[in-house]
Amino acid sequence: MLSAATGARRSEIVALRWSDIDLPNHTVAISRGVVTGPDGLVEKDTKSHAARRIALDESAVVVLADHAAHMQANAAACRITLVDTAVVFSNTVDGSVPWYPDSVSRSFQRLCKQEGLTGVRLHDLRHFVASQLLSAGVDVRTVAGRFGHRNAATTLNVYAHFLQQSDRAAADVMGLLIAGEPDEPTNPHRWWTPETARLTADVSFAAVNARWGELSARLPIDSLRIP
Repeated sequence: MLSAATGARRSEIVALRWSDIDLPNHTVAISRGVVTGPDGLVEKDTKSHAARRIALDESAVVVLADHAAHMQANAAACRITLVDTAVVFSNTVDGSVPWYPDSVSRSFQRLCKQEGLTGVRLHDLRHFVASQLLSAGVDVRTVAGRFGHRNAATTLNVYAHFLQQSDRAAADVMGLLIAGEPDEPTNPHRWWTPETARLTADVSFAAVNARWGELSARLPIDSLRIP
């Protein structure tokens, strides 16, 4: 659930501590990862070596709140206090040991098998989230920030094939803006119609940025400078 809601990496999900979760403000801080080393679990930085805080939707907050209540009830039954530094996903009552990343992937595979899904990996949830956000018109910088990419260019390079539809919308908007009668009175708003408004709403920052990148690659650098 949390992987789908955030698009976070597997290592980042299993490394979460309750101190990272801010349920009242609907946010989660992602600042570390957990991987399996030669001698067991190892905590490390995120892949981009940068921390980020991202928003959670209402359903994710409800699921996390229920999970917290369950963990606290188990701890109380054993006369243990669940501290803020306890990991969110753990098989130990005190939350001292996170889930093994490979175990999470195997559990996900079992769930997929129960639903009749084959060939779907846990990491595919991350790709699914990115493609859905970009297709919905969420700007690439926001997606890059949620995913922990170093910059928007990384997101564009990985998910460029999902942007063709938005790129077509960008072309249609520019076509409508450029079209017009030469003898039309000068009016800065004459091209702003309900049709251009609708198309503009469909254009993501990523699509416009991609088209600008293609154009700038063909032009001398001096032509791109603002006088």
